[in-house]
Amino acid sequence: DHEDNTYIGNLKLEIENPKPAGQAQASITFEVDVDGTLTVGAEDNETGEEVRATFEGVFHMDSDELETKQKALPSQ
Repeated sequence: DHEDNTYIGNLKLEIENPKPAGQAQASITFEVDVDGTLTVGAEDNETGEEVRATFEGVFHMDSDELETKQKALPSQ
């Protein structure tokens, strides 16, 4: 549910030549380190322009909660 989401900030990548709906315009990455720092990157697939943002201290899970969530992920 969206009520469970926590707003932590925003990241904006200007796409110069928008593509039709359904075609990938940007590659988005999410990285979380062991200290709970989230780094989000967005790269324009056509120009290679990239923006990144870092959000520190946004995750507050203890190891048991993290393990439970990892076990709930679908197998790949």
